[in-house]
Amino acid sequence: MEFKKAIHIQSEKNKDIEIKKLDSNTHCDSCNQNNYCLKFLSDCEANLKDFNLVNYIAYIFYPPLYFSGPTLLFNSFVFQVKNFKISQHQNYLSRDKIVYIARYIIVFICFEVFNSYIYVNAYLTNKYNKFIWESFDHYTYSAFCFFLLIFIWFKFTVIWRTSRIWAWLDGIYTEENMNRCICNNYSFEGFWRAWHRSFNIWLIKYIFIPLGGSKYKVANIWVVFSFVALWHDLQLNLLIWGWFICLFMMPEILVKNYFNSSKVFYIKFRKLT
Repeated sequence: MEFKKAIHIQSEKNKDIEIKKLDSNTHCDSCNQNNYCLKFLSDCEANLKDFNLVNYIAYIFYPPLYFSGPTLLFNSFVFQVKNFKISQHQNYLSRDKIVYIARYIIVFICFEVFNSYIYVNAYLTNKYNKFIWESFDHYTYSAFCFFLLIFIWFKFTVIWRTSRIWAWLDGIYTEENMNRCICNNYSFEGFWRAWHRSFNIWLIKYIFIPLGGSKYKVANIWVVFSFVALWHDLQLNLLIWGWFICLFMMPEILVKNYFNSSKVFYIKFRKLT
């Protein structure tokens, strides 16, 4: 009887998985290709029994993601560990993974070439070079900051993709932290969605949405970026950095809200006429 009961429980779990995947299939290309997308893996609800000390320690100290991420939600980690054959997508070296690893190698080589010919990081980190960038005019200093941002993008992309590939080969799928080139951004919001994306998803799920989401967006981003600043380190200059980002985002958000509200009004007016 116990054996039949266990089979029945497992059967019900499999049905729940198929139902969730069917729902994801309606809007996800990855799930249509018989894979489980990260949204599906993240939205899976963990059983109450899964919230225990052993899983918590395994989640915190999971080697591939321990030092640098990408950030992985607890539900997604537990689901993939418990359903290992599903989470590994039944193929360690699929075509997509081979292409991804090849692109990672190209990015790594470009980073090495960049460091060999453009020394922006050396100018900034070596105190003896301070007199050099202090002598820059405004145009040169702007170009210096731009190339410094490219250096930071290269550095984090290499670090995060190394960890992501390691987790991939272990059968754990995580979000891509840098899913856009630094030059392929057209708005402040788009930039911050693409920069450290896995952490952005965590912030949305556990801070932004509980505070009311987009309904109170203008107020919520101040709370979110204040938390991000304190998460980096407990320093006043980081808080000011976070508040300046919010300040620069305000015009963009207000303009978007205005045009979105005008569009809604126009659609409603057309329906009435």
